[in-house]
Amino acid sequence: MYSGQKSGKEAHFHLVYDRKNIILGNLSRISREQTHLIERREAHIGELADFLCDEAGEDEIFFRDRGFREAYRKLVSDAGCVCSGYAAETGKESTEKTGRALSAYMRASLCRRLTDGLDIRGVQAAGTYFDEISTLEDDTVSYMRSSYADEAFARFSEYMTDPKAIYGYDFSEVCDNVYYERSEYCILPIENTTDGRLAGFRRLMMKYGLKTVMLTRVEDPQETGATVFALLKRCITVPSHGEKKFLEIRVTAHDIQALLCAADGCGMKLSAITAVPDSPDGYDLVFTVSEEGICGFLSYLLLEYDDITVTGFAGMI
Repeated sequence: MYSGQKSGKEAHFHLVYDRKNIILGNLSRISREQTHLIERREAHIGELADFLCDEAGEDEIFFRDRGFREAYRKLVSDAGCVCSGYAAETGKESTEKTGRALSAYMRASLCRRLTDGLDIRGVQAAGTYFDEISTLEDDTVSYMRSSYADEAFARFSEYMTDPKAIYGYDFSEVCDNVYYERSEYCILPIENTTDGRLAGFRRLMMKYGLKTVMLTRVEDPQETGATVFALLKRCITVPSHGEKKFLEIRVTAHDIQALLCAADGCGMKLSAITAVPDSPDGYDLVFTVSEEGICGFLSYLLLEYDDITVTGFAGMI
């Protein structure tokens, strides 16, 4: 002990300690290499985005053009083959999932860079979602009267220039008024603390093609519950009011995990996911919106999918 020699326990401790440090050092080195590779990958993705921008030209409707979408899909398929090919070679389920997630991140990154590049060129890529439909020139709102609905109308009215109310006898008439352009907007209850999401009103929204443009939560007088009301119209608009903004989409039979990875890559955080009634493979997904990533994510949806419906883009007031 006093001769400077280490006991067996001390030697074992130092051996384990050195082994741990070696492992930690290797992980640190791999992380640095990975960061460098990610930066290189992002640079190449930016070059692909520039290539697509040149293909797009200056036409804002190009995202709906079949030829451009096919060119985009061929390009991302070639770019993502490394991930999918590696996953196929390993045959490991965990690696395959990682490959799909990485491919989704790459595509989301490409769409973000694409929309940034087009914006510099003066083209609003995601503007396809924001086409106006109604020709009305005033802020008419149709709804069924109740104390809660009156409160919701009063709140929504604060953000309108000249609001006018049209009262419906039932909720179908309320939606009819918007569909046949007797009113610009309508108000429907879409969720409450007792029943959660109200499936019947969701079906009305889909039947009439109504999109959520503003939300408000009305508490009952006893503060024992609340109802969320939606202001709806026939087209998607960019919300300018509300501290929090939400994007809602309806999807059918897709790889939800890949979609969520792409959303995360655009800074969109999942707020809720709900199975669609009477649909074995349909889901409603609600995301908290990132101002910086929303256009990239909308572009991703336009270019990647043929059957995803954007059902709302709204601020909570």
